[in-house]
Amino acid sequence: MFCKNCGKQIEDGSKFCPECGESQYGHQPSEPDSVQAQKKLIYYGTLASLAGIIIGIYIKQIHIVVVSALGFMVGAFKINELRKR
Repeated sequence: MFCKNCGKQIEDGSKFCPECGESQYGHQPSEPDSVQAQKKLIYYGTLASLAGIIIGIYIKQIHIVVVSALGFMVGAFKINELRKR
């Protein structure tokens, strides 16, 4: 764990920091800011990747629907043209 006052690493369960003497009462063991920042970066990077995949799938589905609709419209137009002859 790290001292809540000076940030030095101290033994887990210590009541006082041997470096600055600050009481650690009620202090939960924590990680240094750099480790927390790395975890946040990984978390948000993963979320962004998943969002990108979901958006990509959604756009692909829209593309398929639009192309199918256009194909249907062209086919219907050609059938109407043939019927007029």
